[in-house]
Amino acid sequence: MKLKDVLILIAFIVQLFVADNVSGQSTGQTTANKGVVIQKQQLPGDLFLKYPEGKIPAATDRLSQSHVYCYAYISNKTKVDENPLIFISNVFKIEKRNDGSWPLKSELIAELQKKSSAGTVTLMGYYFGYDNAAAASNNLMNDALSAGFTVKMIEYNPQPSQDKEVGN
Repeated sequence: MKLKDVLILIAFIVQLFVADNVSGQSTGQTTANKGVVIQKQQLPGDLFLKYPEGKIPAATDRLSQSHVYCYAYISNKTKVDENPLIFISNVFKIEKRNDGSWPLKSELIAELQKKSSAGTVTLMGYYFGYDNAAAASNNLMNDALSAGFTVKMIEYNPQPSQDKEVGN
């Protein structure tokens, strides 16, 4: 077992301990419980600082990969109330067009925005491997739940973009 895996397992066990032994509203402060100092859950607004807007490749990035992976979340970042809501998409593949360009980020965001009007779309990525994107998405989901969000999953599958022909 790698050190990283051991640390993840320890963090998970600590989260379980915190969930069983700490109650009340999250304040970001620490509390002593049975002689152990425990960091309480993060505040909902902190989640958006931890997961800022990502990007998709541009033709000028000169990537040899024919595709990358992303995911997105939708939430109202300006109004985080007692029952914050976040929509998290599945991990999806973005494919390079035949002409070497990539779909526009604004096009992807417009398509994703149709999935929910609950807030602003934040595109996360890009990732070269599906597993890396899935792990990051799972981290977001776990952090959102820890911060008191109601998490709803949305399905998004971008349509392969057609290369536009010029001069027809």
